[in-house]
Amino acid sequence: LINMQFEIKTNSNGFLIPLEMDKIPFEIKRAFFVQNFKPGDIRGNHAHRGEEHFLICLNGSINVTKEDINGTSKFTLETGSSYYQKELEWLVLEYTQPNTSLLVFADALYDETNYIRDYEQFKKIIGKG
Repeated sequence: LINMQFEIKTNSNGFLIPLEMDKIPFEIKRAFFVQNFKPGDIRGNHAHRGEEHFLICLNGSINVTKEDINGTSKFTLETGSSYYQKELEWLVLEYTQPNTSLLVFADALYDETNYIRDYEQFKKIIGKG
């Protein structure tokens, strides 16, 4: 499990979060930003087959619920913190602050067939349904 807090460099003009790619545990094939959601908005609600993601909260706060074969856990991503999402982990992301921004790196190009969007199907796949 890789959860880390990236260094946040601040000054009177704002902050900078330097990202060193050797901290990402796979070769990056794709990156995307998720932002402009209101507090209480939910994203995620899916898992991946054959795909891993590395999530970095660039600003704000996100409550994360993760479910996998070992059960369910909850944690919060805040500015500069990260989470390494392995395949077959169902994530629910609840945005808790305005102006929250999330950067995601993936080890695969976008392929809709990698996504498991039906929760009951996910439970069957991991042997819990």
